[in-house]
Amino acid sequence: MMALDDLEAVIEELREVIESHRDYIEGHETRTRQVIVDQLLKALGWDVSDPDSVALEYSSGGGRADYALKSNGKVIAVVEAKVLRKPLEEKELEQALQYAVGRGIPYMGVTNGDEWRLYDVFEAKPIEEKVIMRFCLTGTPAHEIALKSLRMWRANLASESGPETANEPVLVKPEIHNPPPVEKEPIAPVIGDTLTIAVPDGDWRDIAQKGLDVKDTKPIALKIHGDVIDPCPDDWNSILVKVADWLIDKERFDPSAGYRKKPTNKRYLINTEAVHDDGLKFRAAKKLANGMFVETHGGAPTCVGNCRYLLDKYGQGVSVEVKFN
Repeated sequence: MMALDDLEAVIEELREVIESHRDYIEGHETRTRQVIVDQLLKALGWDVSDPDSVALEYSSGGGRADYALKSNGKVIAVVEAKVLRKPLEEKELEQALQYAVGRGIPYMGVTNGDEWRLYDVFEAKPIEEKVIMRFCLTGTPAHEIALKSLRMWRANLASESGPETANEPVLVKPEIHNPPPVEKEPIAPVIGDTLTIAVPDGDWRDIAQKGLDVKDTKPIALKIHGDVIDPCPDDWNSILVKVADWLIDKERFDPSAGYRKKPTNKRYLINTEAVHDDGLKFRAAKKLANGMFVETHGGAPTCVGNCRYLLDKYGQGVSVEVKFN
């Protein structure tokens, strides 16, 4: 069994790589494969360094596949890799499909690093209806990608029943042996920044908790470093704003010259204007208390991930806790 958190972590890392190093990777198939494709295949149980698991540049007759995924010495799937974000053309898909058909290989995968598809080769349907897995690394929440990618997980693809077993929630979360501490409700005013208010019933959840599932939820109470924030923002984008504002106000970090999560990243998380270096405007820009702008594009999981990143880098010892419905 594999841990859902581990797979989601790999997916988040690959999304960051695509965002940070797009100029380096795009247009190069070898870089796409080494930096992105190899890593996701490995996370799904396919060790590209082990010829008993994956045969590279697999050829038989007049065709060649970038990857041949093997189980008990038998090829059960071939995977074609294109350069990052190159459109997956129907003509090329048909050629790859015919290659798999001619060699009796039951499954065919194709990817351009970002978009991933898996086909049931011998399903008696048009090619567009043979797709049994499809997702985009940069356009789908990480937990959804993790579940969809189960169809390429080695244990599923190599099983007698095939990837259809991936419909079951076979990923497991690590057991929590120590119960979370019981939170004391704020019952009396205190001196300082803390605001004492009545908060809704429910459990406080630490935003640093891995695997925190916030999809389709709304925050209903917020604490930053023990301070209850009133009113609580009613969306996760604004939670990111509150966290960034708090860190800036407490002089934990200074984004005045514009802030990127990595120096090599050409796209800002926070900037004086809601524009990136490449001239593209921020998507879902929100204004901070210091007049700068933060990009909150990507939905609740991405906003929580960006909160966690800021806290890991600049908020050592700072806790952010939420209640959400």
